[in-house]
Amino acid sequence: MYIKNCWYTVAWNYELEDEGLFKTSVLNEPMVIYRTADGGYAALEDRCCHRGAPLSKARREGDDLRCMYHGLKFDPSGRCVEIPGQPKIPANTCVRSYPVVEKHSWIWVWMGDPAKADVALIPRGMALDTPGFKSRSGFIEYDTDYQEVNDNLLDFSHLAYVHPTSFGASEDWAYTRPKIERLDRGLCVSRYVRNQDPAFGDKGTGKLDLWSSYDYQVPGVMLLHSHALLAGSADINNDGPPDLSKTPSLFTQYSCQAVTPLADGRSRYSFSILMPDVFDDDWVDEFWKGARQAFDEDREIIEAQYKVKLRTPDRPMIATSFDAGLGQFRWMIDKLIREENTEVAAAARGDVPLVNLPT
Repeated sequence: MYIKNCWYTVAWNYELEDEGLFKTSVLNEPMVIYRTADGGYAALEDRCCHRGAPLSKARREGDDLRCMYHGLKFDPSGRCVEIPGQPKIPANTCVRSYPVVEKHSWIWVWMGDPAKADVALIPRGMALDTPGFKSRSGFIEYDTDYQEVNDNLLDFSHLAYVHPTSFGASEDWAYTRPKIERLDRGLCVSRYVRNQDPAFGDKGTGKLDLWSSYDYQVPGVMLLHSHALLAGSADINNDGPPDLSKTPSLFTQYSCQAVTPLADGRSRYSFSILMPDVFDDDWVDEFWKGARQAFDEDREIIEAQYKVKLRTPDRPMIATSFDAGLGQFRWMIDKLIREENTEVAAAARGDVPLVNLPT
């Protein structure tokens, strides 16, 4: 089960070529996405309504797509505008279209009721071309349920065991519980890890206090910022967000990450890092190399975990105190799904009007 009334990331903006067709799926629904002449985007289901041929194999004719099986042509709204050899086009000759926008260098699609597609619900990230920053970005596809990737990102106690070399994380991460605060459609997770050896930046600075804080928002969007500060900074800031005028940051990183359920048991994980442009490119590339290694380490353990769980899906798991964040987030997603299902059931009974109910 998935939240339908929600924005999902499908790609970085640079993944869509100007005249190309981008094939993907979200929530088990194959779709094709492309840029339009006005600078916007169109997202259509990847299935011609005539004989079911994939529109990802269509021919572009301006902003329209020509199915390359029998030639039906569809406009960006999904309406059929031409049937070769048939002047009259029945009103039901159409394919589903999805609201689609570009925000913060990501392409987002709305999977539910189009009338509810409010762009204000898109989590506010940092674009790859944010002035004053150097960025790197990429994505990985997982053979796992998207919730398993969410769980991983909501529990940093794994850093010491999965990423001891790539991120240089100590076991103190597994002994330092974060502060978790509720947000509208998400959580904020923050903590200091005190008295750490330098892993990045100036190796001669001595011990450091590491501050990390991230908003984690439905359906699985992480907006992270972190600082390395001189040891003692956590006490100066009373364990709260660092006042950089009192405790300057020796290392600063921002990261935007998003998890998208492509299909049951298949997920996409998109990620970026942004660093102040005072760092030279070679140094940023070196950090990015370690980050990519860490993301691959995550995939390896998560996919292995998922295979084990599939063998005995009803076997209970024992929770620990570090599961608080992921438990709350799963509860939040389940609550939104229940509310949507209740609304759909009420509309089916005729209790409330529901406009543009997706099929």
